[in-house]
Amino acid sequence: SMTRLQILSLAGNNLTGGIPLDLGHLNLLFNLNLSHNSFSGPIPTSLGNNSKLQKIDMSGNMLNGTIPVALGKLGALTFLDLSKNRLSGKIPRELGNLVQLQTLLDLSSNFLSGWIPQAAFCKLLSLQILILSNNQLTGKLPDCLWYLQNLQFLDLSNNAFSGEIPAAKASYSCSLISVHLSSNDFTGVFPSAVEGCKKLINLDIGNNNFFGDIPIWIGKGLPSLKILSLKSNNFSGEIPSELSQLSQLQLLDMTNNGLTGLIPRSFGKLTSMKNPKLISSRELLQWSFNHDRINTIWKGKEQIFEIKTYAIDIQLVTGISLSGNSLSQCIPDELMNLQDLQFLNLSRNYLSRSIPENIGSLKNLESLDLSSNELSGAIPPSLAG
Repeated sequence: SMTRLQILSLAGNNLTGGIPLDLGHLNLLFNLNLSHNSFSGPIPTSLGNNSKLQKIDMSGNMLNGTIPVALGKLGALTFLDLSKNRLSGKIPRELGNLVQLQTLLDLSSNFLSGWIPQAAFCKLLSLQILILSNNQLTGKLPDCLWYLQNLQFLDLSNNAFSGEIPAAKASYSCSLISVHLSSNDFTGVFPSAVEGCKKLINLDIGNNNFFGDIPIWIGKGLPSLKILSLKSNNFSGEIPSELSQLSQLQLLDMTNNGLTGLIPRSFGKLTSMKNPKLISSRELLQWSFNHDRINTIWKGKEQIFEIKTYAIDIQLVTGISLSGNSLSQCIPDELMNLQDLQFLNLSRNYLSRSIPENIGSLKNLESLDLSSNELSGAIPPSLAG
């Protein structure tokens, strides 16, 4: 028996079979990495005996059964990744005992169901990254989720969560950099819980049942925002011109809502769509775990843009999609100021009058969709080059 073993990494092989129960007898083990193999069967409850374990990575296997309650005894654990397996059942409330969890808690891409237990997350005050996406989780979110003041990356997308997003307390100090709530059954008005999140770069709340006006406070309240996706909700009213104050914004998706009125002329002032900034890999690592992503409609089908962290300098895709609303009157000439737009989708609205004469000045445009509107007149010669 290798009783002195402290680090065990078997990651990235083709290993099969079950995880040995005897791993629970390695009393000095603090780093266990079995990720990206073909292990199957349950996670051994005996791992709860490894009191020195600080890191467990079992992602990318075929493990099944429930998450053992015994993992809640691992008081030294700072990193837990059980993603991309076949785990089922509820998230055990005992995970709330892992108060040292700091770097990561990732349970994504499993078959977990039920509500998030209030007790499971309220005490995880050091946690920076929480990923529960691609499961079958239901119910309302615990209010305390918005009070985890070290949380930077939150991904709850592709579940069946419902209810309204609770408002944050006035004293809440927000560290959130990236928030994904897309593809759930959330309802209510635009979540005010993010209003004080000055560092927020990516906000994706698409494919839900949010309704009401888009709040004007976004313009000043989220000064770092680069990606804003509100697609496929029930937002109504006019697009607030204050969105033009988002000087960092490079990707705006409001597809398939009930927005009315004009396209704001002030959109021509969107600074980063004129001359986008390069994002250094160091900055990107601050807001992206492995990769961040945003889904939007480009070139006629849904695209998933992945912003990888391994490049030295990275430019985000730059674009606007307002497709599938009830916007009317003209396409503002001011949009032609956005010289770095790569896609512009204004299809399926009630836009009228002529296509702007200088639309050909958008030299970086790769996709332009103005279909299913009420436009008239000739095709501008500038479109032909």
